[in-house]
Amino acid sequence: MIDALRQSLLMFRKKNERAYRLQRNQENLSYWRKAMGVFAILFAAFSLLDILFVRDHVVFFHLLRFGIVIPALLVTILLTYAKNFPRYADWVLSADFFLSGAAIALMIVYAPLEAMYVGGLFLVLFSGFFLLRIYFWNATIVTILIVTFQTVFYTLVVGFTWTAFSMLMFFLATIVIGIIGSYFLELVNRQDYQKERRIAIDRDNLAERVGKQLEELHHAQTSTIVALAELVVSRDPTTGKHIDKVTHCARELAAALPESAFFAETIPRKAFIRIIEHASALHDIGKVGIPDPILNKPGPLTKEEFEVVKTHVRIGHKTLEAIREKYPDNHFINMGTDIALYHHERYDGTGYPEGLKKEEIPLSARIMALVDVYDALTSKRPYKRAYSHKGAVRIICEESPGHFDPLVIEAFRRCEKRWREEADIPLTGREPS
Repeated sequence: MIDALRQSLLMFRKKNERAYRLQRNQENLSYWRKAMGVFAILFAAFSLLDILFVRDHVVFFHLLRFGIVIPALLVTILLTYAKNFPRYADWVLSADFFLSGAAIALMIVYAPLEAMYVGGLFLVLFSGFFLLRIYFWNATIVTILIVTFQTVFYTLVVGFTWTAFSMLMFFLATIVIGIIGSYFLELVNRQDYQKERRIAIDRDNLAERVGKQLEELHHAQTSTIVALAELVVSRDPTTGKHIDKVTHCARELAAALPESAFFAETIPRKAFIRIIEHASALHDIGKVGIPDPILNKPGPLTKEEFEVVKTHVRIGHKTLEAIREKYPDNHFINMGTDIALYHHERYDGTGYPEGLKKEEIPLSARIMALVDVYDALTSKRPYKRAYSHKGAVRIICEESPGHFDPLVIEAFRRCEKRWREEADIPLTGREPS
């Protein structure tokens, strides 16, 4: 009931009313600049008629035209470029409307026999309702004020004559026609706005629901693949919390890299950091294809056994590549595939399986290469004791020339102490021989 009454009075609730007017006014800025320019030109052009027909009051009429109305219109054009103009547009345009109407009303008083001024006021009133595109109630109130001003001033100066009565009836008819026409026009505009707003709300709600569903689907897919990676690791009971450790370290290391390290990447830095945390879990997924006797051998591997272990990078790549062919735009799978294949490459080109060097190696794999070595050094195995944190740092930073990207090493220096504290790795201790 209340909403129906508001609609009949051409008013929304406060917040929606403000949004409606602001949107309408922003859309009309360009139109108002053109309209104010045309009105100013017309007011100036009609000054020629003042010279021809109203010789006794030419100076006064020109003062109204060039001293008040036209400057006001030009100032309004400039104001349309102000940031906050749409908030006050209805009031500024209403003031221009009244000034224009009052000026012609005064001209009618001093030139009552000139029909062109009566016609001019009619055009101004008509413009207020339909051409200026100001709020309906503003147009109605200002129109009534102009006609009232004209009638009262004419009566005071000339007297209430049949001419005054005829003009009043003419202008009242103009007001009635303007009110009826502009009312229904505004009503249609508001109904269209409400429909567009409902469509926009429904669209946003749908987009939000779809986004949540896609996020849930992506999370489910990611969790499934990471679970498979953990299943692979579970075949080696000595690895402990290997997956949790490397994913955490990969994210920390990526976040410590400078912005310049990501220039060649196709995804933004923040997205890269977020994705590598999960994708790094896939680095050893190819070990699912390594025989248990070799994977869980308690002692050092023979040369032949090590060659078998090295095949895990191609096994992992082949497994993930099959998924990538189905989802070529999935950044998580793309990065995981690169990490699985290239995380044993060395910066100097002596790694495997392709012997890539420097920036030929994907950034994600360069990061994972250091993380994997750090984890291997600081983890206990049946065939070796764990290195201390200090020993692992020394080997990575000082005793492994050419193995790692210098930028990644610098990033490692910035976050290695935090890794020790979070992982509770001894700072020093007897190193394995």
